[in-house]
Amino acid sequence: MAAFLTVVLLVSVSSFHALDIFQCPPSAQDAGQDAHALLVTVASFVVSPARVYLGEEMTFFLNASSDNPGSTVNITIYFDYLLSDGTTVNPYSPVFVTSVTGGPVNITTTYTYDHIGNLTDDEGTYFQVRAFLNDGDGTTTRRSLPAYVVENTAPTLPVSPSSTIRPIYEVPYNVSFVVKDWDSELVTVTWDFGDGTEPALNETIATPAGSYVCQSHTWVVVLEPGRDRDQGYYILFNMSVSFEDSYGHVKFSNHSVNITPPENDYPSVTFSAESMKWSPGVALPFFASAVDDEGDPLTWTFVFNDSVENYLTVVYHTNYTDPATVVWQNVSHTFDTVGDYRVTLYVSDALIPYQVGVHNYSQTIPVSIRENLEPGVLANITMSPVNPVINSTIGYVDIAFSIWAGDPDGDILYLYWDFGDGESAQNQSNGEISGALFIQTHRYSAAGLYNVSVLVDDNRGHEILKYKLISVLTNNGAPRITLASFQLSDGAFARPGTAVNLTITLSDREKDPITLWVDFGDNTSVIRLELTEFSENSTVTAKLSHVYQNSGKFTVVVTYTDWVYGSTHNATLSLTVEVKVPSVSGVRVWDWWDYTSLMLLVAGLGVVVARWMVLGRFRKELDNVGLTLEEYKTITTESKSKRDAALKDVDTQVKQAGLGVASAKKMKAQIREDYARRRKELRERAKAETAREAR
Repeated sequence: MAAFLTVVLLVSVSSFHALDIFQCPPSAQDAGQDAHALLVTVASFVVSPARVYLGEEMTFFLNASSDNPGSTVNITIYFDYLLSDGTTVNPYSPVFVTSVTGGPVNITTTYTYDHIGNLTDDEGTYFQVRAFLNDGDGTTTRRSLPAYVVENTAPTLPVSPSSTIRPIYEVPYNVSFVVKDWDSELVTVTWDFGDGTEPALNETIATPAGSYVCQSHTWVVVLEPGRDRDQGYYILFNMSVSFEDSYGHVKFSNHSVNITPPENDYPSVTFSAESMKWSPGVALPFFASAVDDEGDPLTWTFVFNDSVENYLTVVYHTNYTDPATVVWQNVSHTFDTVGDYRVTLYVSDALIPYQVGVHNYSQTIPVSIRENLEPGVLANITMSPVNPVINSTIGYVDIAFSIWAGDPDGDILYLYWDFGDGESAQNQSNGEISGALFIQTHRYSAAGLYNVSVLVDDNRGHEILKYKLISVLTNNGAPRITLASFQLSDGAFARPGTAVNLTITLSDREKDPITLWVDFGDNTSVIRLELTEFSENSTVTAKLSHVYQNSGKFTVVVTYTDWVYGSTHNATLSLTVEVKVPSVSGVRVWDWWDYTSLMLLVAGLGVVVARWMVLGRFRKELDNVGLTLEEYKTITTESKSKRDAALKDVDTQVKQAGLGVASAKKMKAQIREDYARRRKELRERAKAETAREAR
């Protein structure tokens, strides 16, 4: 026997004897005799753990003392003291021998058994371990204890599923066992469901009474297309479940998994042609779609018949899709000759052979092939109103467009309208041979020039295009310049390097944003301004400053627009500015011409003085009515601008509204008369106030 032990001495040990399997133990009878009163007292003799599996280590603890403090206590422990009959001493028992001198006995030793116990009781197989102690005086004390060494047992399955289980397709199924282990160990359960999914794991403490384990699983099933349970079709998997305890004992449980698939529905199909009346030599589109509840692959078979025989068969296959997905398989075919034809479509979701049983759906379309005539389209596009004008109050105008069209073959006509502003519409006929009036009403929100077109298509190769160029106007008032003035360094001209200040005032009745461009004519960059800050009287002012570096006469071009369609909404004004250096004269002797010039200058100065005096008097008259000369000029300028604008409005009415020439002349005369009257009234009022002040 192999033996292993470890001795731990807690006090000084006078001698130590290694384990000796050849030392013969005392007989049970000898061991039980005491010559006189015991001199060695055993306080405790225990083993831990009290029960082990084969191959596990056991630790023995012995505590004792002698009534003779100076004596030596000899200790002998037999680990397999009795044979299997329970009475015969084992002459080959492993033994532990040691001695302790001069103190209490505290011994710890270990031993590992290489076979299960040779004695048996209700708790299992065990060894009887016996310890003998004496103090050298011939007196021996003995103690015995059982050391249970048992063999680990594999788990068992008192309750398990049947050898064949039948889960419902795509429904979770609970597989359960009762696992029992006499050793009450941790058991690892591994579930291989046989469908390629990752194995599942459970852990449970399996008791002698049994422990319940369960796993829910939905088997991954790939159905074969077009297969039905009514044909005896089912899916089979092999499930294996293993139960392994801590000591490597494995119990397997194998089962067949039989899954009956659901009923496989046949595909639903729609089949149509672009038209059942068509022209020879022109490709006719056929539109085929199908929906299969299972998403099976589909086989499409098109059979073309010329009323005599099937002259063409074309087969297509489409792959798996998501369940209940619409799948299209469109084809085109050209019929070369006039005649009556039949086109039949078969659609099946079954395996090879593809066209099988109730899963093969068919539908036939009759097609008449005849020479096709061109549609008739009368005249051109008409519109109402004829001269559309956008009302700026509501911001739009509605125009009704119409055209008359028919088809001598009774073909359905498709009319595609393009309104020229990015919008479109469509009409469709009912196959009227005599024709019908097709009307589309469209709303325009912006004035402009639009190309309106309509394409008439019989869908059999004939297309007729009609178009109409229309002008959509607006009653939005155009912007106009009411003031454009320079402020120059030398009055009538500017010197090079000095600032030229330009003030421009514009009016717009609707206060539309105005874009203004100013080109100062000296090859510098054009200035662009966005004018939006209008006054209460609908005017807006731009002030610009520019420096000319060189002398010369420059044309300043002012361009402006309010971005509204119409010829008057985009205008240009040209102004001239002179830039020069003033000339300086030298000293010379005067001649007669110089004196003549001097006299003319004096006369001119007299005229200027007289004008100044008159102007001073006029300023005084204006001052009496609360006006400055600049305000008077502004009033007369605005009055003149209003007069000119009113005259232009009359010209516009003559061109657009058909105003008569005589009426126009009368209106213009009235406008000029009103302007002269208002100016005269202002002068007379100023004079009257001056005369009243003088009195």
